[in-house]
Amino acid sequence: MSVIGDGTVVRIDPATGEIDQTVTLDPAGSEPEGLAWDGTNLWVVDQANARVVQLEPDGTEVRSVDVGEGPRLATAGPTGVWVTNYVPGSISLVADGQAFTVGLPGCTGPQGVAEAGGKVWVACTVTSSVVALDVESREVVTTIEDVPDADAVVASEDTVYVVGQSGPTVYAIDAATGEIRDEVVLGDAAKTQENVGAAVVGDELVVTHPDARTIYTLPLP
Repeated sequence: MSVIGDGTVVRIDPATGEIDQTVTLDPAGSEPEGLAWDGTNLWVVDQANARVVQLEPDGTEVRSVDVGEGPRLATAGPTGVWVTNYVPGSISLVADGQAFTVGLPGCTGPQGVAEAGGKVWVACTVTSSVVALDVESREVVTTIEDVPDADAVVASEDTVYVVGQSGPTVYAIDAATGEIRDEVVLGDAAKTQENVGAAVVGDELVVTHPDARTIYTLPLP
């Protein structure tokens, strides 16, 4: 879990629910935001310093890679680690210790990101849309309009789940066609100034909303 206010990343023991490790990012003033686990290392987005930090399981820093301004969230996929850059409206692919950054035409405020179906799916919160890039060409190949306050993005098999801040609301998207399969409104919360959260846990989708202070669960798909 990232704790942006004090510049730390904490590990919680799932058996006890207690913090069993705390890692402080250097330099002072770092703002850990999005997290991504690639199966070996943890990648931490540092919003304040426009970078992503690779950490070993024991908290040892492996490397720091510069990305775009105002990075927010990240995902680890087959092609590497993808980081959304909120301020310039871009996305960076981190591979082999280097970042390759491309713009996202028509996407303002990119945040949530997930790789599925040979594409990288990005939620554009300000423009209330979702765009998908081909992983090979890194060009936008799909644009889905009218996804209000699109924020968190996770994927499971052939489905991409985008969570809008209002409600919150879940949009299930076919990764192959880019069509919205289903829309589920979970509550009546207004758009938040923070971020909603989403994760696939077993056969369920788990969604959180900071203002509603509620954890929602949905069976997949």
